[in-house]
Amino acid sequence: MRGIVGGSPAKGARRRCSDEDVERLLAIAWRDWPPDHLAKHDRTGMSGSVDELKRPAVALA
Repeated sequence: MRGIVGGSPAKGARRRCSDEDVERLLAIAWRDWPPDHLAKHDRTGMSGSVDELKRPAVALA
């Protein structure tokens, strides 16, 4: 499970993203962006919108 876990032993509590959004985030690979590009688009990354994050990824390609 990719999401929020809690307790002892840890159990899944809820998901942050849909399976579709997880796949799109993996394809965008923002974690591999150069630091200057990531810093330039940090607010976009914090917006919570995968669609908005896709634009800087395309510009980098």
